[in-house]
Amino acid sequence: MNPLIVFDYIYYRIAYFYDKRFGYKESKEFSGIIILSLIQFVNILALLDLFKINDSLVKTLPNHLFIIAILCLLNYARYIKLLNFRNLEDKWGNENKNVRLIKSIIVIIYFLLSFYLLVP
Repeated sequence: MNPLIVFDYIYYRIAYFYDKRFGYKESKEFSGIIILSLIQFVNILALLDLFKINDSLVKTLPNHLFIIAILCLLNYARYIKLLNFRNLEDKWGNENKNVRLIKSIIVIIYFLLSFYLLVP
């Protein structure tokens, strides 16, 4: 199983949410990329804290922005160049409502746990 499928699904659900909730059809992909990159960045910070890697270089704002920019570029390459929203929509667009609800709850829990683990 491809471990990136979790991030693929999170990206799809974020982009889908932005499209349906706010009507951002043109920018849903970029919104998904930015939010997914921020979640991944928070996960990196939580892992660094978990393993007690308290490097002062990691804790500076320019380094944070650099890491977020790198993640955005990697996610852009994956979700705009390699995959696109339509491919993911073909894969998950016609999910059963109960399955979609359960997966959405799991994504929300993952999102909240990511930030919870960051805060000591």
